[in-house]
Amino acid sequence: MLAIVGAICSVIGSGELSNYMAEFLRGKPSADVGIVIYSHSDRALILWLLTFPILSYTFLFIIKQTFTKNSNLPYWIGIITAVLCLPYYLIPLLW
Repeated sequence: MLAIVGAICSVIGSGELSNYMAEFLRGKPSADVGIVIYSHSDRALILWLLTFPILSYTFLFIIKQTFTKNSNLPYWIGIITAVLCLPYYLIPLLW
């Protein structure tokens, strides 16, 4: 049970951390005729696409080695959680 909760929290936490870094890189918005323009939105998206899987895998690997050495349960729970969280993180970055 602890491995399941840890896997879910690690994927959500790595998504939030990646989102924070991407928002920082994205820059301050500037509005022109009601359209919000960010200075580095493409770089922010690429940063998020790189850091989210790396951080998620790292945290899941630590959980697997700590709690369940012979089971891949944290990886499966992490994949399911990541797929469910993708729209929550990607839609604001693509907007």
